[in-house]
Amino acid sequence: MKGKILFDKIPTSWTYCFNDSCERKSDCLRYIAGDVLLQQAPDKHLWESCVTPLAWRNGPCRMFRAIKVQRVAWGFDALFATVLHKDYLELKARITEYLRGRSNFYRYRSGELVLSESQQQWISDLFESFGYTLPIAFDHYDDRVMF
Repeated sequence: MKGKILFDKIPTSWTYCFNDSCERKSDCLRYIAGDVLLQQAPDKHLWESCVTPLAWRNGPCRMFRAIKVQRVAWGFDALFATVLHKDYLELKARITEYLRGRSNFYRYRSGELVLSESQQQWISDLFESFGYTLPIAFDHYDDRVMF
């Protein structure tokens, strides 16, 4: 699995699993997150939301969650480095609107928020519609586990 899971990246509402006898535990994000909880969580985490044996009572576990890793991106300096001055303001305005405002635009620029693969594709398509045919590049990329 690409993308290391860190405890502070697990959503606070996440449901964990601790079923050591499960045949699918090595492929289940809930079980792997449970291991991360036990290894990385501060001692104050004495209770969490957990899967109960009812989930696998009548067959395969109904709470199984496959591990999905997505390549995320952030930062726009490289993206706009080769943009012509006449296109800059319009491209930035459309991306800002797509990302739902200036505040979010700057969060995606700084890495506080990250662009999903579909968001990256939308921006790439936008640049292509303006005649920029080179593969576009964002400033940073990372493989992240998607919860």
